[in-house]
Amino acid sequence: PVVMRRLSVVVVVVVSLWISFLSLGTGSKVQVGVYIEALCPYCRNYVTTVLWDAWQDAEVRMLMDLEIVPYGNAHYVEDPDALGGYTFTCQHGPHECQANIVEACAMKLLDGMEQFLPLLVCSDGVSDPVEGMRICYGNAGLDYAPVDSCAQGALGVTYLHEMAVKTDSLSPPHRWTPWIVVNGKSDEATQTAAREDLPRLVRKLSEDPDGSSSPSLSLSPSPSPLPSPSPLPSPSPLPSPSPSPAPPTDQSNTNNERKHILIAVTVGVVVLILVGAGWFAVWGERERRQRALPERIALTVIEETPGPAVAEGEHAQNVGTDTEPMVQAEMEERRGE
Repeated sequence: PVVMRRLSVVVVVVVSLWISFLSLGTGSKVQVGVYIEALCPYCRNYVTTVLWDAWQDAEVRMLMDLEIVPYGNAHYVEDPDALGGYTFTCQHGPHECQANIVEACAMKLLDGMEQFLPLLVCSDGVSDPVEGMRICYGNAGLDYAPVDSCAQGALGVTYLHEMAVKTDSLSPPHRWTPWIVVNGKSDEATQTAAREDLPRLVRKLSEDPDGSSSPSLSLSPSPSPLPSPSPLPSPSPLPSPSPSPAPPTDQSNTNNERKHILIAVTVGVVVLILVGAGWFAVWGERERRQRALPERIALTVIEETPGPAVAEGEHAQNVGTDTEPMVQAEMEERRGE
């Protein structure tokens, strides 16, 4: 038992240290938040070009944790008489509020960004994003009824209010849309870098989350407006979420090799720990049995050897039994005389 307790402590310490080292070696995901509004042409242009191109890079997709918040420059007030308890006013009119609700419902009801972003890109290719989402759901073979029910009811208002709270909680507040927040930062250099080369920014921050050892992340000294959005195309089939990624850079090759080595070493360490634990368990059980063997032998001898009182009693009983016929014969002889 003592050996097993010590072994358990060693295993826990080794595994904890190795997990810490592994997490430091592979780095943490880069948090990317994109704050948009449904009818903003710059937002739609950013989603269908910069963001979609970055998402198509398999390595970048693995390195970042993407969040999209459809609300933008809207405002809301509490209204007990309104559906869901809130009334919204959007920059591009009431239809944008409805489109924001549709996008919020789709994002909440779908299974993660892997499903939502391709649908958002597809619907942004239609002049009316509400109708576009319906068309793109059909192209993807998905049931649009739950989204429509959500968007027409109080649940959609609740989801849009969640987007409003996230947007209004930005510090510093957003100044335009799309507004990009990367690892909690939204300064001008981050805005510019995220709009001009999001994959490069994500790769740099995955290696150096604080940006302390990297050169300036921005590609230009001050933010410049996004290019004028190209004319929105007619409805098109849902884009493929995973086209062939761009050829990996030397840095990405180094990262992949490091990850493979860490995974291989981790598996080796786990196997050694399991084998060692099994060997110590067998060895400990064998030692325990060997220590208990003399005690079992002694108990067996004691149980099989009769005690003195028992032996004397049995002897007396045997003696009495053997002499009884002789006494009876002598008495009979005396009677005959």
